[in-house]
Amino acid sequence: MTISDILMHVIPDAPAELERLEVGFDLARRVHARLTGVYTSPGTDGKNEWARALFERAASRTCVETAWRCVDGGTSDAFLFIARRSDLIVLPSCDVDRSLTKRLPELTIVDAGRPVLILPAPTQASSIGLNVLVGWNGSKESTRALHDAMPILTLAERVNVLSVATEAGLQSFDDVLLLEHLHQHGVQAQLSKRSAEEASEEIASEARKTDVDLVVLGLHVSSQSQPLEMGDVSQRFVRTGSLPVLFSN
Repeated sequence: MTISDILMHVIPDAPAELERLEVGFDLARRVHARLTGVYTSPGTDGKNEWARALFERAASRTCVETAWRCVDGGTSDAFLFIARRSDLIVLPSCDVDRSLTKRLPELTIVDAGRPVLILPAPTQASSIGLNVLVGWNGSKESTRALHDAMPILTLAERVNVLSVATEAGLQSFDDVLLLEHLHQHGVQAQLSKRSAEEASEEIASEARKTDVDLVVLGLHVSSQSQPLEMGDVSQRFVRTGSLPVLFSN
């Protein structure tokens, strides 16, 4: 259970892209991973060298092992090909990613089979994963997300596991076994319980109140026939892009 190979999508003309790259490099350094930068080129914009120069500028400030890729941006196929050969995929927030279809984050989370970190441009901190909020409902999606994030959780200074009961008569509970399991991995977590009409708003509110720098969520796909119809919590965090969020499907 390691993160050894991180793939990071580079958008050279995005606001504060150098600072966002530096956050990605800091994460790669802490988990001892190679960081591969990738630019999805439409073939006519000539921004590949600009993207690579920006990536190498951020790389020059660290000792992280790196690689570089430039792929066809006409479809998502080439990006997904290399994404499936990575441990973690780092994407910008939806509002700045214009090099591929606007639904690339959703496509990648659903189709890549790998955890995806939506990483917006930082406002202050140059590190993420020190104060982590994990959304937990005991589902296979939240289980996968928690375990995909384990290499980051083991390095965190604070981990809060939040359980939100939204249905009438459904009670959140003290998941002692989960806390014991995390303890076996060296993660000293605390468990918070809430009851609310909307889990997404409760998670976002908790994240704001406790100044978390990373949210971990399982991605719930609400329709098998239309896989991009995500659950409410997933849609809220994929499309707003205000906080770093690690998703697993």
